[in-house]
Amino acid sequence: MGKLILELEHSEARDLLLRPNSYCNFGLPTYFNMQNLLDCADNIVQKGNYRNSSKNAKGPGAFEGVNYTLLANNDGAYTWRPYELVHPILYVELVNLLTEKENWTFIKKCFERMRSNNKIIAINIPQKPDESKGNTEKEENINRWWSEMEQASIKLSLEFKYLTTTDITDCYGSLYTHSVAWALHDKKIAKGNHRGLDRKGGLLGNSIDNCLQDMHNRQTNGIPQGNMVSDLIAEMVLGFADMLLSEQLRKAKIKEYKILRYRDDYRIFTNSRQDAEKILLELSGILAELNFKLNPNKTVVADNVIDTSVKADKISLILSNYGDNNLGLQHQLLYIRNFSKIHKNSGSVNRLLGDFRKRIEALKNKPFQSDAMIATVVDIMLNNPRTYATGASVISKLISFEAEKERGDIHQKIIRKFSDVPNVGYLDIWLQRISIKLDRNRKFNEPLCRLVLRNSIISILYGCPVIADGMVFGVWNSSWLQLSSFRELSKVGFIDETVITDLDDIMSLDETEIYIMDKYDE
Repeated sequence: MGKLILELEHSEARDLLLRPNSYCNFGLPTYFNMQNLLDCADNIVQKGNYRNSSKNAKGPGAFEGVNYTLLANNDGAYTWRPYELVHPILYVELVNLLTEKENWTFIKKCFERMRSNNKIIAINIPQKPDESKGNTEKEENINRWWSEMEQASIKLSLEFKYLTTTDITDCYGSLYTHSVAWALHDKKIAKGNHRGLDRKGGLLGNSIDNCLQDMHNRQTNGIPQGNMVSDLIAEMVLGFADMLLSEQLRKAKIKEYKILRYRDDYRIFTNSRQDAEKILLELSGILAELNFKLNPNKTVVADNVIDTSVKADKISLILSNYGDNNLGLQHQLLYIRNFSKIHKNSGSVNRLLGDFRKRIEALKNKPFQSDAMIATVVDIMLNNPRTYATGASVISKLISFEAEKERGDIHQKIIRKFSDVPNVGYLDIWLQRISIKLDRNRKFNEPLCRLVLRNSIISILYGCPVIADGMVFGVWNSSWLQLSSFRELSKVGFIDETVITDLDDIMSLDETEIYIMDKYDE
């Protein structure tokens, strides 16, 4: 396993947070390359004098669309998850603020205080992967969930009779930015000192708050989802809640308990239902003060710890002998579809589809009922957005046996099939990946897809659309930047043409393996 970010020196933490996978930690095709963009933004910030300083100039918080929001459908219907690409300049500013030597030392001390109760354990603190083993952050997070959440829960069945599970509704979207300062400095102190980023002597927490508001048109609810900095900031506030809960439980003289928290997922272990309900009550009150709510639909008090420790979809998967290759290919897909109806949008559905993708990797000829298999995969994807990348990989393999015209027709049918599903920008990105070699200029509604098209990238500068052929500013409002800084950034593309040139029609296993891997057997 790698090192927690809190174990790193300030310069190491800065280097980690400025990596492309830290800036954007939700999956995109390999031709989206953020490294040059981040390097350029870092250089501009270091030089200084990059914000528009003319008379009556407004800061980034005065404008909408400073960050770019990518909507990912969450259930095949009307719920969605908003991922954000933070404006690169604002991202670098926030990273610099957090990792300035004195500030980083202070943040680490705050976390030490928050994590002092060994009965409440926060598992998913951002970390630097163990690169000597070729691991990624996502791989290590999956391993930590399995070993430190699920397997640790099973071990705790020796000590506790009850397991209560719950989580926070829309954690990142609900996070009250002022609560960052409360977490780092105490609520009364933070409220008494509102000096922000550019005011000497201002509190670090209020400066972080100011940065976050700059990203969201001065709104105080919600932080960007999809980057490591936000994960760290969320842990500040949730760690503060852990500390407040520790104090309340001490006052209530509740001693026999253990709490495992993985981001906003809680597992509360007790030896009586009464203690479980008291802890839930205290936790709910503390979270309400921070603008959070527990999800009533996911709050369960169970008297069998082991049964509740491992998710139901994983138990079903383990018991189903899912690796049986004696099934025909279409029969296997129909089995996956049926499984997905029972365990909708679960990680196990994605795992099953990933295993199917591996099974067909060696195919040299068009399989029998290939068209039916494509239709079945599309149906699985429709109702299980978690499978978008993996499903796209399966489709890319199955249509590779078709002639060019037939492949184009199938692409069109798939796109039409999804046309009535709302908030499918993230899906568009993966559908574009499977058609990009056949038809680079196929139109998609998602603006990030338009960045991939030649000669059609639109930027926003000073509130007006500007054609910026081959340049990056198709997604961020940069009206608050100096024109010279805008021009410098706009010369840096984050669509890597060399990667597109070298792509195969078939999405390789490497492109999607990270989205389907899981560690059931360790």
